Amino acid sequence: MIRKTLLPAVLVIVAAGCKQILDVKPINEVEQGSAITNPAGARAALAGLYDGLQSTGYYGGTFVFFSDLSADDVRHSGTFTTYHQADINQLTADNTTIEGLWDALYRVVGRANIILQRVPEIAALPADERDQMLGEAHFARALTFHNLVKLFGEQSPGGVGVPLPLVPPPDIASTSNVTRATTGEVYAQILSDLAVAESLRAMHSHRITPRSSTKTGSTRPRTSSFSSSHPSTSSCLVITTAPRAPRVAGVRSGRRPS
Repeated sequence: MIRKTLLPAVLVIVAAGCKQILDVKPINEVEQGSAITNPAGARAALAGLYDGLQSTGYYGGTFVFFSDLSADDVRHSGTFTTYHQADINQLTADNTTIEGLWDALYRVVGRANIILQRVPEIAALPADERDQMLGEAHFARALTFHNLVKLFGEQSPGGVGVPLPLVPPPDIASTSNVTRATTGEVYAQILSDLAVAESLRAMHSHRITPRSSTKTGSTRPRTSSFSSSHPSTSSCLVITTAPRAPRVAGVRSGRRPS
């Protein structure tokens, strides 16, 4: 009886103590209008691009694991059925790990597209640093399209490839209109991105910045390179004339018996 009497009174006191609505702003994201508007924002965006490359769905895990499993470089001995499907090359549409892989790769494409759209508008950014950022974004996008078409595209140049978004979508609804380009179109875009990245790099490759050596006290030259600021990321991408056969559906020929 006492509990029934006290509960309404407590609720009234608590309600009276709330003078305003709790509105906590997120600390891990910013409004679109205020993002990448100055050099600091551009550098943060570039760091976010590389963070996407090292995510667990990309080079930090799934992409590496599933590529090795599908190529018979490793064998699966655990209990994860999604990994077992990759090991025997019998992937199903409800494989959630594949969905995470797809999302991780296109997340990098999306971040590269935003950098390519926003960074040229930052007047306070030095020209050499701006071109370095744009070159790295073009390279990361080419690398990711290359990985996507190898995994999800058909082998023939006229066959079905993967979606090829090159600019940020204006709204969420417009993303439903994206269609898959042909494999040939995807590889043409890869080569275009690499050519732009190389030209941007060549514009400033003659510049040398002295850097003191803590061991000898001397200086040594450091040339501008897309991999100099991010040594863990490869700056070499070999493009073959014919993409590899898709691994997503069916069993490849020459596959070992499961």
